[in-house]
Amino acid sequence: MTDPMTIVHVASECYPFVKTGGLADAVAGLSGALARRGHHVRVLLPAYRGVIPPNARSVAQWSVPGAGQLWPATLWEAEEATGRLRWGFLAIPPLFDRDGGPYLGPDGRDWWDNGERFAVFSRAAAQLVLGQVTGATHWHAKVIHAHDWQTGLVAPFVHDLGGKAGVARPKIVFTIHNAAFHGWFPESLFRALDLPQQWWDFRFLEAWGQLNFLKAGVVLSDWVTTVSPGYAQELLTGIGAHGLEGVLRERASSGRFIGILNGIDEEAWNPAFDPNIARRYDSGRGLVAAKRANRAALLCALGADEEEARRDKPVAGFVGRLTEQKGVDWLMAAIPPLLAQTPLRFAIVGSGDRTLEAGLRELAAAHPRRLFCHFGYAEKLAHQLYAGSDCLVMPSRFEPCGLTQLYAMRYGTPPVARAVGGLQDTVVDETKGQGATGFLYTGEGPEPLATALSRAVEVWRTAPHRWRRLMVQGMERDDSWAARIPAYEAIYRSEQ
Repeated sequence: MTDPMTIVHVASECYPFVKTGGLADAVAGLSGALARRGHHVRVLLPAYRGVIPPNARSVAQWSVPGAGQLWPATLWEAEEATGRLRWGFLAIPPLFDRDGGPYLGPDGRDWWDNGERFAVFSRAAAQLVLGQVTGATHWHAKVIHAHDWQTGLVAPFVHDLGGKAGVARPKIVFTIHNAAFHGWFPESLFRALDLPQQWWDFRFLEAWGQLNFLKAGVVLSDWVTTVSPGYAQELLTGIGAHGLEGVLRERASSGRFIGILNGIDEEAWNPAFDPNIARRYDSGRGLVAAKRANRAALLCALGADEEEARRDKPVAGFVGRLTEQKGVDWLMAAIPPLLAQTPLRFAIVGSGDRTLEAGLRELAAAHPRRLFCHFGYAEKLAHQLYAGSDCLVMPSRFEPCGLTQLYAMRYGTPPVARAVGGLQDTVVDETKGQGATGFLYTGEGPEPLATALSRAVEVWRTAPHRWRRLMVQGMERDDSWAARIPAYEAIYRSEQ
């Protein structure tokens, strides 16, 4: 690397410190790949309860203005061995050190002060990257890259604080990981944050009389990206944009809105070295036998008896949030006819909507030898599911990129996926032959899903050579973060 950059990522999640979904994996993967490329990378996170690692050290203390009050803040740092990747943890205990999750309280409801919590976090990030915090000037950067609505106010604060101080500001990149979540808050929060009055306008931060964090990031960043080309096109047509399509079209018309596929960490997700699975394997000899052994281990881990676990019948896996976005209601409706008409068994790992969880529990009780569920996320079990399932089912209503299909293909598990967003960008249908990696389908509801799964079962049952080709071609794709880095470097180095 002849011209390394200092790049600060600002996010509400990053694996392994805090994770509720794919955002954490994406931030970890991108930042790590940039550091391996030779850049100086920092990742700033809120210091939620229990997040600060034992080896972190305190490097700076200062006060961050919030909604009418000052919040005493401490920056804690940890770093990897090379020193090129540093993690910062913004400790403001009254805002972040709480029982519950990053966004929800123990009762499952949004924290009442999420607006101020993430506004203060965003302002602190702007102060750091502008070099305004004593003891943390090494956070001064050429590029600040913010992620999702929780960091939507990073761009406004960088503009405002940089302008008031008369200093050159960094390039601002903002990535939309899921446009379903905007961060809506009342006008009173905008007033209390003392942002420039001219920004209370539909062309800037205001939308339908409210402060919209996601819109703020889109309008005031230099570049806006999202996590797949297919999802970018859907957002521009209004699909899944929830009213944001107008400002996105404006950014696209100036060439400043693009979709870049997420990648995966091919060291963490590698069946040849994965310590979490029963039998390690690669795309060569012994692949089919290894998959059978891992299938048996998966089913045993989910409570099946050994006789059932060793039956040579296919397993369709699902891992992720149990929500309507992921099409779980469609999957539940498709399961009974599929159990009656095919030899399929189902393995489901996830948590989410309590009504959907309850419905799955009832289905599992009615079909104890065919449907196996684990409610709650378990990293080891997720690895076992990718290795032990014969196919992965993804009936999403919308899917910005999706990482589970990339993990599944890496483990020789062809996805059966609805052709939306990043799924249509990454899964190649079996009918294509060369390069095919899974099964794509269109249409809404349980019937198209059931048809697609039946098609997959038929190939698995009658054409093992075609099935093995799907497995191998999926395993040998390059979905690494390293393959995505040139696209981000081009943005980081472009003119503002």
